Parts: sequence; C-alpha cells; structure tokens
Amino acid sequence: MAKPRSRRGRSRRRRGPRLLAVLRKGGATAVVLALLWLLARAASSDHGPAAKPYVLPNGPLPAAGGPSLSAPRVDGILAAYDSPLQAHGGDIVSLSRHYQVDDAVALAFFVMESRAGTQGEAAITHSFGNLRPMPNEPARDGYRYYNTWMEGATEWFQLMRSLYLDQLGLQSVQAIVPVYAPATDDNDPQQMIAGIVQLVTCWRGNAGVCPSGPAAVVTLVAS
Repeated sequence: MAKPRSRRGRSRRRRGPRLLAVLRKGGATAVVLALLWLLARAASSDHGPAAKPYVLPNGPLPAAGGPSLSAPRVDGILAAYDSPLQAHGGDIVSLSRHYQVDDAVALAFFVMESRAGTQGEAAITHSFGNLRPMPNEPARDGYRYYNTWMEGATEWFQLMRSLYLDQLGLQSVQAIVPVYAPATDDNDPQQMIAGIVQLVTCWRGNAGVCPSGPAAVVTLVAS
C-alpha cells in the first residue's frame, strides 16, 4: 500500500536550474552562479506562522557560532514535536559544532519548514529544510530525497556553512531567509524570520515568548 502523503501547502518550484544554465553560457560571476544554485536548492515554503504575535527584537540574529543549546535541550524540543529526529540531539549538536552553525537556528528552520519533520513533503523525503535536488541527485515529487533524517540534516548544515555563510557572506537569519525562501517564490520571508527568532528566543530560556504549543516546550524552557 502506498504511503499516505501530507502537504501543508502547494508545491513551489525554484527557477534556479534554468537561469543557471543561461548565465553559465554568458560567463556570469561565481557569486551570481552560487546564488542561482542556491535558488535551486533552497527550501519550499511550508512555513507555519508563529502561534501568537511576536515583535522582532532589534538587531540581527546570527546563524553562525556553534551550538547555543545543549544536547538534552535539543532532545527535549524534538521530543515535544514528536519529531523523527528525537533522540538525535547529540548528533545535531555535533553537526552544529563541526560546521559552526547555531543549533537553535538550525532547529528553528526545521520546525518552520515541516514542524520538525512531521508535516508536508519532508515527512517523506527526510529533508531537514525541504531542499530541491540538483541534477542526478535522488528526488521525490521535486524535492531532494534522503535515505535517513541524519543524511538530510548533515547536508543542510553543510549547505548553510559552505554557501550561505562562507560563499555568500550572509551571516544573520534576517539576511539568509530572503535568499533561502525568497518572496518571488510565494514565500513570506518576514513571517519566517519572525518565527525563527521567536523559537530561538524561547528555546534559549525566555518562556514568555514561546508559542502556545507544544506545551512540553514551554515546560522544558521554564524548568
């Protein structure tokens, strides 16, 4: 019997691969090529709104810098969402430390994209960030397919470090999201930024800004 599928929104295809081929013929710069390659890989917008209104604080939220959450806290958050990656908190923290990408920011992307792997196409493709495939990569329904959740998480951390942070020089969530999920592809970057900042602020210990659910997260942060 075919596995049932769940979608939170209509699928949105990136325009990157076609534009990339055109610019290669025209001798475009490496930065422009990287940016278009990025559009081919960037996440489809399954972003859920914050559970309650949240006013963004002043100043950018850095995406780099290694883990700001402990492995037990990451495990607790993943368990609260009933994520298929629960019990992998230590692995997520290790990826964060290795690639110097903040684990709280990574986890917030994961929650915003697929409610921690429990909703949308990601539940089938094991994609940490709803990435699009490059040519000859495993794919399903237009999305990059991974054999395991940790394979998907590892590639997301690699991509965030090598492309967004190092090659494109985008250092904050506010700078990354409009490129990662551009408005031209029917995304709402400001909604996604607000959701990520709210979640990170909550998980780092400010229970007063936590979304109303899951309740276990509020309990975890407040304890």
